[in-house]
Parts: sequence; C-alpha cells; structure tokens
Amino acid sequence: MSSLVPNELWLEVFENLPRDSLRQLSLTHTKFKGLSRTLLFAHLDFKPYAYTREGLMLPHQAGIDSRMQRLDFWASDEIAPLVRTCRLSPAYSAPMGSDYAVAESPYVLLEALFERFARFTRLERFSAASIRLTHMSVVGLCRVSPPSVLIFGGFLDYEEGIEQLPSLTQALNVSKFNFVRVRGACNLHRWIVLLNPNHLGALSLSYRRPFSDDIVHRLPLFPHLRKLALEVNPWDLHRIIPFLLKFPATQVFSIHVVGYSPADKETPLPAEGAGLFPILKEYIGPYQTLPIFLSRQSLLRIEVTRKPTSGHFVAQLREQLQTPSNANVTSLDVDFEDLTHHDLGVICAFFPQLAELKIEVSTPFVEATSFFRLFAENPILPPGMEHFAISWRFSHAAGDPYYSPDNQGAEMPDLPMLRDALVDRCPGIRTIWILRDNILLKWRSSSGEEGITTNIAHEDTTVESSEPSGG
Repeated sequence: MSSLVPNELWLEVFENLPRDSLRQLSLTHTKFKGLSRTLLFAHLDFKPYAYTREGLMLPHQAGIDSRMQRLDFWASDEIAPLVRTCRLSPAYSAPMGSDYAVAESPYVLLEALFERFARFTRLERFSAASIRLTHMSVVGLCRVSPPSVLIFGGFLDYEEGIEQLPSLTQALNVSKFNFVRVRGACNLHRWIVLLNPNHLGALSLSYRRPFSDDIVHRLPLFPHLRKLALEVNPWDLHRIIPFLLKFPATQVFSIHVVGYSPADKETPLPAEGAGLFPILKEYIGPYQTLPIFLSRQSLLRIEVTRKPTSGHFVAQLREQLQTPSNANVTSLDVDFEDLTHHDLGVICAFFPQLAELKIEVSTPFVEATSFFRLFAENPILPPGMEHFAISWRFSHAAGDPYYSPDNQGAEMPDLPMLRDALVDRCPGIRTIWILRDNILLKWRSSSGEEGITTNIAHEDTTVESSEPSGG
C-alpha cells in the first residue's frame, strides 16, 4: 500500500511526527527508512566546546573521541548528503558530572567539523551563534559556501595564520548573509571582506560600529545585491552613506535606527545620499530616513516602522518634495501616534496610485469618532484602492497607555454607511478592515456570476448580505 502513496504525501505526514516516532518508523519499512532519514538528518546541531568563565573547555580524550565518531557518522557518504542546515553554538556550561577542563587547544572539534565540511554537498544554510571561527574553519566554510549564512555574534579568530587572510578575500560565495551583533562581539569588518560580490543577493547587518574609511574604500561594488537590511545608531547615519553606495542595485531597503533621542527625531538621512538605490522598490524604516528615496520612480511599497504623528509625517513629505505626489507608490503601511482626516487626505494626495493602505493609530476615542464621521462623509482614498485596513487602539481602562476619559460613551460610527461610501469612492476595492475597540467592520468583495457578497461584524453581530454585481 505504501507504494500507492506519493513520497511527497508521506513526507507531509512525517513532518508532523516527533523525532522518536520518526526513528521507530525508519525501522519498519525500507521506503520509510529512506523518507524518514531525510527529516532525521536534515539538521546538524554541533557544540564544538563549552564556554565558561574559566575559558573554553573540552572534555577529556574519551569525550573528544566520542564526538569525533559522531562527526564521522554525520559526514559519512550515506548521511552527509541529507544535511540541509548546520548550526554551531557553544555549550554555556560544562555538563554536570562531566570531565570537562579548560583546553590549551580548544578548537580541536571545531576544526574537525570543517575538515569534513566539504562532504555536506547539499547544505543550504549555515549558522554560528557566538562561535570563534579559526582561519581553518573559514577556509572550510568558503569551500562549501552554502547559499545562506547567519552569523550571530561570531568572531573570526585569526591569532594563527593571519598572514593568509588575503587569500580568503571574496571567497565566500553565498547568496544571503546575515550578521547579528551581540554585546562585545563586533568584528563584522572581517566578515564583510569575505563576501563575493558576484554571488551576494541579500545582506542583513547589525551595523552598530561603522566600518573605517579604509575598509569601505577597499570594498567592491555588489552589483547583484537586491535586499539590504541595516541596524544603525542615529548618530552614525551620516557615516554609512559611502558604505550604502556599494549596493547600487538594491531594490528592498530596510533600516532599523536604534535609540532616537528627542533631539534626533527630525534627523533625516543626510543629503549626500541623494543618489542611493536608484531602482529601489520597497522601503522599510523610520519616516525620518524616507524622504530621500521618495523621488525614486521605481518605489512601489513603503512601510514606516517608527510611530510619527500624522502631522510630522506630512510635514516631512512636504519639506522634501517639490511636487506633492509620488505617482508610483501602490502600498503604504504606517503606524501613527495620531491621525486626522485632513492629514490622511494629504497623504493620499502624495500617493495617488495607492492600492493598499494599512494604518494603525493610538489616540483617544473621541478623535476616532470625529475621524470616522468625516471619513464617511468624504472617504478621500485614491479611487484605485483595493485593500484598506485601519486599526484604532485605545482603552476604557485607566492606567492603559491608550486610556482617555473621552473614550467613555463615545459615538459609534455607522458602519454600513462607511462601507457604502468607500465602495462608491473606490469601485475596485476588494477588502475593508476597520478595527476600533469592540467594533469591527470586515468586508470582502468578489465579482462573479452570483454578484458581491458582503460580511459585516458589528459588536459581535454578523450580518450577511448579497448585492448584485455592479450594484
């Protein structure tokens, strides 16, 4: 019977089984053995040493020999091709009752892994969490170059063989590289020079300590990189422009600015960055660094990640633009501290081709009531809107950050009237989502022979109605 069921279907079933059940299953049938092994040995998690206050520790020789045997098993001809991901991390304490001791040569197991690394011919992802990689380790990594590499606070320890470092320049042929900085671990400059610019397509960096001018000068252009994500300090914005210019083909740019102080709230990306990312399609980040990219005719999607007031957001747009519009932006996602009907109208005028608009607001209930009353009278959305969602956060409970006494007894909006006004304004609209306290308007339309189906949930009451097409 097992031969009648496609392997893909069996794998979907097996993926939901506990590891112990998979082991037992692999003993029942030759076919199940092969299928279950693709899951049992897909991920190699290896701890090459223990990290303690006393230093890096290894077990005594018997423990090292046991771990070497485990590595030989994983690197065998039968198992190695099944490995898809490999994760290195230290043990943060020596196992209870173990015979671990501080080692003079703590990288014995680490380098043994990388001596066998080339056998993992189908490796897709490698990650190292708080691991010191030696020169030999990096040589092994570069030989395999899995498509995706994640380094979580990883050091490169070149105390030995540092003179051979130039041989590794641009030797890491990965398509995706992610470096996450942890406290006390920041030698990103040693990693960045390893990346091959002809292979890298996505780069994510915790960029808390900008590279020196010398390192940036030596970096080549990365002509094929499409996705770039950075975490930076606000006071370093002016220093990262030369680095960003190394990625002229970036289409998706995400920037997380850490720790804006009140004095920095109006700090935009410096004007020297006017030539950055000429074919940018998607921007994700604070509104302060957005205006410099608004002139890109290729820009289609914007997500604002730090909460501005709608007034600040509009003022920032007006200050940077000669004409109040960007004709090509079709998607906007923003979280406001407040929102007025007037400011929403200005924003929609800036982006007249919006087809998707998602807004979250935190403000007193009475302002929401005023907004929705005006919004029902004049929806002001671009006529081509297809998906509109707005969530208004506040509370009736004192002590909640969104509490206001004005929330009590505020007027409820007329949801059917609001829905009809939006449909009249935007004939092609397909979804409307309005969430406010215990009030929910959820509406979806689908055109077809049976017309348009409308669902409204209002204070836990659901009303379903069917309207003819074009009605």
